[in-house]
Amino acid sequence: MTRLGICHISFTPGDQPIWYRDLPDIEEQIRLLNIPDEEDLWEWGYCRRSSGEYTAHVAGGFGDLMTYLSAEKIEVDAVLACGPFQNSAECFSDELRAGVLPGISIHPDKLHTVDDRECINVAHALAEARDLIYSGHRYVLILAAEKLEQDRCRFRKYSMVSDFCFAIIVTSVIARCPWELLHVHIGADLDPSEDTGKILMRQLERDCVATVLAVHGLKPPDISKFFYLNLFTPIAEMKAKHTGFASSQIYTEVTKAMAHCNGADPFINLHTYSATGRPGEIYVLCASARAHAAVCLVARLH
Repeated sequence: MTRLGICHISFTPGDQPIWYRDLPDIEEQIRLLNIPDEEDLWEWGYCRRSSGEYTAHVAGGFGDLMTYLSAEKIEVDAVLACGPFQNSAECFSDELRAGVLPGISIHPDKLHTVDDRECINVAHALAEARDLIYSGHRYVLILAAEKLEQDRCRFRKYSMVSDFCFAIIVTSVIARCPWELLHVHIGADLDPSEDTGKILMRQLERDCVATVLAVHGLKPPDISKFFYLNLFTPIAEMKAKHTGFASSQIYTEVTKAMAHCNGADPFINLHTYSATGRPGEIYVLCASARAHAAVCLVARLH
């Protein structure tokens, strides 16, 4: 079986950090969501706003990717665009074709849109990238972005949403990769609710993690770190423990500064943690959406 690697991860957060108290109508939103207004309890922090218009945000948000592709002389075989929540997938794809793909010499015909799967969108794109590589592709690029039109939309019951641009490259050229992608698993919720409240206590994530670990003969103590969505820390910790991991395995260090970047969160956390991680470590990346859960198993190579 072809080995899969991740050779590049980059992300550009919005350039303006916003303290939660500076969001419009924040007191009213907290009251409507019936959340205790206690900073120490919920560990409120910052979200990130992009100061530019949507076109400039997308066109300027993938500079690190362009630098990497140019320096490494990599030719991408396919591009998968993860549609954002607020702006249409068509709008995102149009901006990629106009402002990003020409700068990295990728023909627009190589761009495909990933079905909207909410916060498992990047993991779902990884599953599609895996299939493309098994069919003969060498490099598959995944792109995701978000830019909210109104700051009052940033505050959610369990998170604050940031503007961002995110890129990840999956490849069969394992020698170029700091990480090996060992497994991607998407699990369906057979009885999804209309909102996200049910996600916090359901068994789906735990079952998906158990399935992936069993395939590789692993148990939760064998995992170095668990990377989840950047929800408010007590909520993310509760979900991680419910999934079978100890407090020492949960990575939440960037949540207060970065906030929630949709399905890119676990991969942003992987990338950030890699500055202190060690070769041989194995990580579980997990994401939740109303109708699905996703689990990726990743090994640090060097």
